[in-house]
Amino acid sequence: PAPTDVWSSGMVLLEMLGGSGILNRLLDWPEPVEPSQERGDELMRVFAGNAHLVAEAFEPRFRTIPASLLEILDGLLCVDLGRRWTAKEAICCAWVREATQGGDDAH
Repeated sequence: PAPTDVWSSGMVLLEMLGGSGILNRLLDWPEPVEPSQERGDELMRVFAGNAHLVAEAFEPRFRTIPASLLEILDGLLCVDLGRRWTAKEAICCAWVREATQGGDDAH
């Protein structure tokens, strides 16, 4: 089977952690934002230009969030398709393992 693209999973996780409209706040977009090719292109440029955008943008809030969770966000939201995680890599990552094994760091 073909690999599944996980970008949208990363976006959902980002919204869950950062709250609804996190991209609008992060990118200084007015609300509501209508989907467009221009917005999509801008989003790709922003993420491509900063591989650790998530960690830097939410650093104060993410100080208590495990590094393994930031790692999955970076992997899911990597613009470079050759480096973006696959669904298999995502479900095998440290954060998912910790969460499914009941590790304290997964919460």
